[in-house]
Amino acid sequence: MSYYAKKIEYLALLVISGKLDEEIEFIEKNENRIKQGFDANYPAKYRNLENTIQYHPLALEYHTVQIQLRPYYLRQHCNLTTQIQSLAAKGDLLYILSKAKVDGFDEKLENLVSKDRVKYDKTMYEMDVAGRFLSSGHNVKFIETSSEKSADILVDDCIEVECKSKDFVNPYYLKYQDFWYKTMMPKSSEWMERQHTNYLISVVIYKDINNISLKAIKNKIHDVIYRKQRGDFSIDNGKASLKAKPLFPYDYIIDEPLTDKNYPDIMNDIPVDFDFMQHVSTVQPTKEKIFQKNFKFIAMKIPHHPKKRIISNLKSASMQFNKSFPNIIYVDISYITRGMKLADLDELEKDVRNFLKSNPSINTVVISNKYVIDNGGVPEEKNGIWVIHNSFAKHSAPASFRIPHEEDSNKEGLISRQYLDI
Repeated sequence: MSYYAKKIEYLALLVISGKLDEEIEFIEKNENRIKQGFDANYPAKYRNLENTIQYHPLALEYHTVQIQLRPYYLRQHCNLTTQIQSLAAKGDLLYILSKAKVDGFDEKLENLVSKDRVKYDKTMYEMDVAGRFLSSGHNVKFIETSSEKSADILVDDCIEVECKSKDFVNPYYLKYQDFWYKTMMPKSSEWMERQHTNYLISVVIYKDINNISLKAIKNKIHDVIYRKQRGDFSIDNGKASLKAKPLFPYDYIIDEPLTDKNYPDIMNDIPVDFDFMQHVSTVQPTKEKIFQKNFKFIAMKIPHHPKKRIISNLKSASMQFNKSFPNIIYVDISYITRGMKLADLDELEKDVRNFLKSNPSINTVVISNKYVIDNGGVPEEKNGIWVIHNSFAKHSAPASFRIPHEEDSNKEGLISRQYLDI
C-alpha cells in the first residue's frame, strides 16, 4: 500500500497543494454539513445534497481516496480499491512526465486544475497518451495549442498525435450537452430537493429536436416532480419520453452499497446505455461503513449512434495536423462504451476505414477506453486499445516505430458484460 500512497502524495504535491486547496476545502465543508444534516435539529437549509458535478473531478477523487487511505495512515488494515489504484496511476503518470522534463508539461498542469471540466478531461487524456509513448522509449513534446491549427503531441520530432476525449465536437451534440449540464441535471436535482423527494428520472429523445422540444422536456420533468407522479410519459407528440420512478423516502438512511443484490427493485431500473447519467446522493463516511441518503439518478439518451460521435471526432482531429508529418489520432470512447456491442464496433470499423481512405494524411487511428468490471466479486480496471492503420497513408513512420501496447490491440477488449460503477 505504501507504493500507492507515495504516488498519490506526489500527485498531491504537484497539483493539489496550492492549486486545488480551495476545492478540497469546499468538499470538506460540504462533508461536514452532510454529517450534521443527519441531526434533525440542524437547520434544513444546510442539508445540502452532494452534487459531485460542482466539484473539480481531481479534487473529489483525491478527497475520496484520502478517506479510503485513513486506515493505512493509522497503520491499520487498508483495502486496495480501484479508486486508490487509479489515482496512484495518475500520480505515476505525472512523475514520469515531470522526471522526463517533457516540453509543455507545466502548461498542461495548469489545464489539469482548470475549472473547465472538458479541458480537464482532454488534458488528462493527452497526458495519458504522452505517457504511453514516453514509457515505450519515445521522445515526446506537448505542442502549444493556442493557434487554430496544431496537434497535441509531437513524438520523436517527426510524428504528430491528436487526442480526442470527452468532447462531443459537433454542434449537434453540444446542444444536448448544454441542455444536460445547464438544465436537466442541475434543475432535476434542485426540484427534487425542494420537494423533499427522490426520483429516478430518465429521458429518451427519439429524433433530433429543437429548443422548443427541449423546453417541453424541462417542463415535464418539473411537473412530474412537483406533482409527485410516477410512470412513463410521452413528450411533444412522441419526440421524447420520460420515465419517473420514486426511490427511497427523503432522508431515509441506507447503510449498504447500492448493488443489484442489495436493492434489485431500484438497480434493475438504472439505465446502463444512456449518453448522460448522473447519480446524486448525500454521503456520510465513517470508519465502519458509508451511510447514504437521498439517492437520486438522472439520465438522458440522445438520438444517434455512438459511432457518429467518433467519426465527428476524427473529422475534427484531421484538421489539426501538419500534413507533411505522419499523423495519429487517439480517441477515448470511455464515455460511450456501455452503449456499444460488437456489431456496433464492426460497423464503426467500416466507417473508420472509409474515413482513412479519404484522409491519406492520417496514418493510424487508435481507439482506447477505461472501464471497471466485476472479476469474481473484485473490481478490476481494464484498459482497452484498438489500433486501425491506414493502408493509404502518404507518409510513412520510421520502420522501428510502434504504437504503444499495439500488441494488445483488440476491439473485443473495448466492451464487457460485467461493468461496475465505481
